[in-house]
Amino acid sequence: MNFTWLRSGPAGQPDWPLPREGVIWLLNFEGESVLTWRDGSRRQVRPGSMCCLRPAAGKGLASAARLPGSDHDCLVLFFPDHWLQVNLQTLRPDLPADFRVVLLGPAPLLPMVSRPLDPADKV
Repeated sequence: MNFTWLRSGPAGQPDWPLPREGVIWLLNFEGESVLTWRDGSRRQVRPGSMCCLRPAAGKGLASAARLPGSDHDCLVLFFPDHWLQVNLQTLRPDLPADFRVVLLGPAPLLPMVSRPLDPADKV
């Protein structure tokens, strides 16, 4: 597992090298980003939200970039597949169904799930 803390930087520029295997978990506190998949579909990551995505799912994640116009504050966590299987398998029944599929498989049809940050997520 590794992480990156992103604070303001040039908008429209990639924020991190995009891994191809494993899961990326974003806790987006401030600012907006856009994720673009190779099939052209796009998902916006709004301020005050978290999302879990599998970059290799579907057509594959092509890019991740901040949108201009505001400061950006985001924690990016990367979990390799092996780490997820070893550490989360026993928690499988307790995970919300949509997150469980992205985290532990089988390969999801939707490569990303998101929800607003809870107050506990911000501590």
